Amino acid sequence: MLVPSSLMLALAGASIVTASPHNVTPRNPLVSRQAARGLDCTQSTDDHTKFISDSGILYELLCKTDYRNSDLSSSPQPTLNDCVNACDANKACISSVWDGSTCYLKKQLFQSNSNPNTMTAKRVFIASLCQPDQGNGYPYPTAAGIFRVGCGLDYFSGDLSSAPAMRLEDCIQSCARTAGCVGATFDHDTCFLKSSLGSVRQSDSASSAVMALDCVTKASDGTGYPLVSGSKYTVKCGAAPKTSDLSSTYTLSFEDCIQACDKKTACATAVWSAGKCSFKAASPTAAWDQSSRYWTATKNL
Repeated sequence: MLVPSSLMLALAGASIVTASPHNVTPRNPLVSRQAARGLDCTQSTDDHTKFISDSGILYELLCKTDYRNSDLSSSPQPTLNDCVNACDANKACISSVWDGSTCYLKKQLFQSNSNPNTMTAKRVFIASLCQPDQGNGYPYPTAAGIFRVGCGLDYFSGDLSSAPAMRLEDCIQSCARTAGCVGATFDHDTCFLKSSLGSVRQSDSASSAVMALDCVTKASDGTGYPLVSGSKYTVKCGAAPKTSDLSSTYTLSFEDCIQACDKKTACATAVWSAGKCSFKAASPTAAWDQSSRYWTATKNL
């Protein structure tokens, strides 16, 4: 679940936390999208933390909170993360409640109740994207997959079709229903569906949403990824060059990792793995390490 820097998740007041190696203890920085792992309600220190699920969906953790009734289903789940994943897998689920052993999927939320033995992962919805910029970077879930919102971005080539639209959200849903659509730009009440991303530029009137890069299913393997800077990268799933890192950091998404690489003069390849973003210099003759945990993007030189 990160695309130019304008696609960084910008939710005011949000503390975004995800799993990280034991020697890294970030609280607010962008780390990994495997967010529910490691969250702790014992002392309520993580209460109201916003996090990104494994599927790229935004949630808020509510400690010692229970919502009764409106259950879709319940099932044994060993961790909160497994409970959140179960909610992600059910299109009707908007929140999940976990009591330490059982996960309750919710289709509606009414009055909350205090319960020291439960925690709720509540899906966060943004009512109106990009007005003004409040949905920037937001992972927007659809039946076709996760889209990432880019307020003020215009993908100005690769048009598949165009039609009138009222909101960016309508444009995203139209793309999700259209075979071959990988993104959409909303500009002056018109939705431009994209068959390819081509090039992107900043715009005072347009906003866009593109399918999030996906190396879990390898749907993005071999695809091109353009940035506002003019750089273009090619995605390779399941492999990384066997070269030393120039440096590394942690990012919320693969897209953010690519953007971070593009800002470094010597970086030609970005490798993202479980939130760790590694920067590598150009190495056209390097051998490659094959592993499904690697998401790699190489700059087209």
